[in-house]
Amino acid sequence: MSRRLNSLSARITRLERFRRPKGDRFFLIWGRDQIELTDALNRAKTAGEVRVGDRFDARIWTCPTQPPPARSVSLDEVSHEELVILAGGEAKIASSDATSNSAQRF
Repeated sequence: MSRRLNSLSARITRLERFRRPKGDRFFLIWGRDQIELTDALNRAKTAGEVRVGDRFDARIWTCPTQPPPARSVSLDEVSHEELVILAGGEAKIASSDATSNSAQRF
């Protein structure tokens, strides 16, 4: 029976690799306050852009300009302003049941 579970686990792992974005990509969400972040995250979940197990980071936009749209990115694709905010924040990896939106897996 253990052999069967290992086979099933291997199949699930392979399927998950195909489903997830390539490389070190994550879904980046910006908002002016916690309410905007929560709304943007809920819209992304509804649209299927963020699914169970996906990595995402939701941050407060502190620049005077309009926040960038929510999107799937890698660190080499973000703007200088986004990098400054990301580097200044506390990156915490959390589970989907955590209340913080910072650097989570849904």
